Amino acid sequence: MTTLSGPREPIGPELFVDLAPLFGPDLHMKCEGLNLGGSIKLRAAASMVAAAERARLLREDTVLVESSSGNLGVALSAVAARKGLRFVCVTDHRCNGTTTAAMRALGAEVVTVREPAPRGGLLQARLDRVRALCAEDDRYLWLNQYANPANWGAHYEGTAPEILKHMPDLDVLFVGVGTGGTAMGCARYFLDSGSHARLVAVDAVGSVTFGRAPGPRLIPGLGAGVAPPMFDAAAFDDLVEVTELDTVRACRALAGRGLLLGGSTGTVVAGALQWLERHDPGRTLRSVCISPDMGERYLSTIYDDQWVLEHFGPRGLAPSGGPGPPAPAPAPPVIPPGTRPAAPAGAAAQRPLPSRWEESTPAMFDFTMVPGPVVHEILREDRAAVIDVVRRTYLRHRAGETVNPDSHFLRFPEKPDARIIALPAFVDADVRLAGIKWVSSFPANTAAGRPRASAVLVLNDYETGHPVACLEAAAISSARTAASAAITATALRPSGYRGTTISVVGAGVIARNVCDYLHTAHVRPDRYLVHDLHEESGQALVRHIRDTQGAPAEFTASLDGALAADTVVFTTTATTPYVHTPFAPGQLVLNISLRDLAPGVVLAAANILDDVEHCLKADTSPHLAEQATGGRGFVTGTLADVLGGAVRPGTDRPVVFSPFGLGVLDIAVGAHVLDRAREAGTAVEVADFFAETRRW
Repeated sequence: MTTLSGPREPIGPELFVDLAPLFGPDLHMKCEGLNLGGSIKLRAAASMVAAAERARLLREDTVLVESSSGNLGVALSAVAARKGLRFVCVTDHRCNGTTTAAMRALGAEVVTVREPAPRGGLLQARLDRVRALCAEDDRYLWLNQYANPANWGAHYEGTAPEILKHMPDLDVLFVGVGTGGTAMGCARYFLDSGSHARLVAVDAVGSVTFGRAPGPRLIPGLGAGVAPPMFDAAAFDDLVEVTELDTVRACRALAGRGLLLGGSTGTVVAGALQWLERHDPGRTLRSVCISPDMGERYLSTIYDDQWVLEHFGPRGLAPSGGPGPPAPAPAPPVIPPGTRPAAPAGAAAQRPLPSRWEESTPAMFDFTMVPGPVVHEILREDRAAVIDVVRRTYLRHRAGETVNPDSHFLRFPEKPDARIIALPAFVDADVRLAGIKWVSSFPANTAAGRPRASAVLVLNDYETGHPVACLEAAAISSARTAASAAITATALRPSGYRGTTISVVGAGVIARNVCDYLHTAHVRPDRYLVHDLHEESGQALVRHIRDTQGAPAEFTASLDGALAADTVVFTTTATTPYVHTPFAPGQLVLNISLRDLAPGVVLAAANILDDVEHCLKADTSPHLAEQATGGRGFVTGTLADVLGGAVRPGTDRPVVFSPFGLGVLDIAVGAHVLDRAREAGTAVEVADFFAETRRW
């Protein structure tokens, strides 16, 4: 039994309704509207406010503010009232009177936007109003449901596990897409748990989430006028787009069977039935759809005959026998089907290969070049996507869906600090590319003002072994390393960075990228300190942080001062340890350059590695610690263990993250860049690269 006095919000019972007796397919509906917020949004509201509390962002005079089409607004109104906080909901004129009345009854202030923005429509107009309120008064705190990881985290921890607990042999999950919180939380949990169920996203016609042209929408809830930042279409196996007419008919059909449910629910149910009609005529698939809301807030719209006739005509008054005939199959979705790990043999396992392999046979002998400026531009624009690619690759590596052999070092007797490294690797799942990164590290280059590292990446067709592309890869190396740092920073300091200082020791290209990716991952300290033996480089990084992030940053000539920061990032060219004093409990150390720390510093900390076997070599700091002790007992776990919840370092010791750099990350990020370059037409195709394409 859930009680109001408990530490968590009253989410409500785990209720599943079997829709098979009503509509035929083996479809269960997970009802999320039976809580004190009246919708699934109570999960996100409670999670985001709790995260703000943990990060110490809430003061006595804090005013929560959020953009919402209705359901989250009611949920946050309830949570704010329980916490004794003011809440302002910025909505638009599509939000019905019942919903705005509920928010006001719970003590919230409602601001209604009526004019759409030139680009992004009403949603963009709402976001603009939220940002204006925050700029005018520092008491306002925007929870930002569109990018807040606590949004999808609520469903990773609650909604998704409950679904698999109810139906462990699930074949298909249908989930609606609004902000992307429910969808991404479920997708990430299903991937991490090893479930082979298909994930089908349901979106409203007129939404831009999947790259479609924007269109008018009357019913609030699912769909978006601005693409949700947290959403990754590649996490889903298929897409169903539902017209508002079908949403209305589905809602009214459900009501005719005693289920008074909301507009978002009607969209998801209509999409599920349409998909099952096309893909499961034998009714062999076990499926679940998530019902986000109840119907009381739609009594003046969807369930009002006059409103329906005015907007949809007589077709909107669907008979009670069902939600109407399936809609015609939509245009092929913009997401590549079959992007999740392959399921066991059976009805639910028939997935096409990624679109990369849907080319004709002669095309496999073409060769693509992606030059450095193109790679740089794609990575600059796609930092959030790169973070997600790297995160998923770590988890796939942990799940055994990659091949990552030892790296091989080419050294030179007269240049002992220089090396060229070969990193072969293979990534299965949605990438299905093998390849090798050939990366050089010549530290003496920095004295001449040249980059220390340079690299190329060759990608090979998994089916034939033929090379298919070559990419300039120095930026890929830097991006995947910086993404690893950003992922680690958010995972190992979940309380956030308000009130903390981050110091960066070493001010080169990697340092700049790490700072950029930290900012993309919403790591926002109160200030940055930069230390480098070359003050001009350090000052350049200070200016970069100030100019691109607007964050306070200063150069310090004191290494000891830099090492005292809450979070210390090492991005140097050091080849031997020079830090001998252990860090303090609670400090987080991102040991990106790998060789700055003496063994005693490593042994005094909880140590998280990207891969144990790969990191304990080549005289890295962890390798020196292993040599000093003769064992690996100082290793706490891997980053994938942390992401998967298997390892949670305590606060009694400092935490050191040491990433050797996995070739599988280069392959995955390189595949992402290759796809983007081909889509944009900026890749250089070399049709006659191979002299012979036939055996005889």
